[in-house]
Amino acid sequence: MNGEPLLDAELLQLLHRLDIAMRRPASAGLRGERLSRRRGTGQEFLDRRAYVAGDDVRAVDWPLFARSERFFIRQFREEQARPVRFITDCSASMGFGQPAKLRKALQLTLALAHIALTRGDAADIWLASAGPPSRLRETGRNAIFPLAQRLAQQQAAGIFRLDDCVRLILAQPDPGPLFILSDLLGVDSVEPPLRRLAGAGHHVVLIHTLAKEDVAPEPGGDWRLIDAETGATVEVSMTAEVIALYQQRLNSFLTRITALCGQTGTPLAVAGPDQTLADVLFGQLVRAGVLA
Repeated sequence: MNGEPLLDAELLQLLHRLDIAMRRPASAGLRGERLSRRRGTGQEFLDRRAYVAGDDVRAVDWPLFARSERFFIRQFREEQARPVRFITDCSASMGFGQPAKLRKALQLTLALAHIALTRGDAADIWLASAGPPSRLRETGRNAIFPLAQRLAQQQAAGIFRLDDCVRLILAQPDPGPLFILSDLLGVDSVEPPLRRLAGAGHHVVLIHTLAKEDVAPEPGGDWRLIDAETGATVEVSMTAEVIALYQQRLNSFLTRITALCGQTGTPLAVAGPDQTLADVLFGQLVRAGVLA
């Protein structure tokens, strides 16, 4: 990655306007600003129950005692830090493009994590590159600074193993918002992982990253193309006919991804060469109801 910050101060300030939409309250976990079904010591009154030995006397409803001469404990809806999870593809193919697809994926990961941290959520990030996925879990508004430094150091390497990431995510408690950021190259099938995650209660959002070179390869010349992840090579002459066939297959692939997201209820955003960070965050994700 280059030495420039992933996000500038102006965009960080604008992100304070946004929140990550959610389908259900958090169920348990770190304290935060989200309302949970779990009874606790938050600020929203939930119910009363009879006092039992060992209860905190500070929770006694004294006005009710004055009327009834019976002890009751006030119960409140507990505030929890909702985990907002990310699977960010850092495989070798994400290093392709000018600028690299990985940079935009990390920028969007950081931006969405910033929104989560600002709102009292936990950012739970899985970086998938060479070897097992590495995990970054942060809470608190100030965590954005070390997180930005760590993400800026991430390099593109290895193969994206989506199934491995999904198994790790499914082993975690408290399903919730989950962003998958990838160019989807080398992924045999996206459908089974999306259906497993949705079936486990995760609100999955797919952000498809594309480089200019993915969308519109330059014509002319004979090329030896090398798969960045597997090392496989193929000789090709970049004639108009070859490029037209490539475009046809690319469009078919994109159509299948769009249809699959529609079938599984997965919001889809495209982070391509013509889309700025603001286009994705304040445009596509807001229109999809992911951000509000």
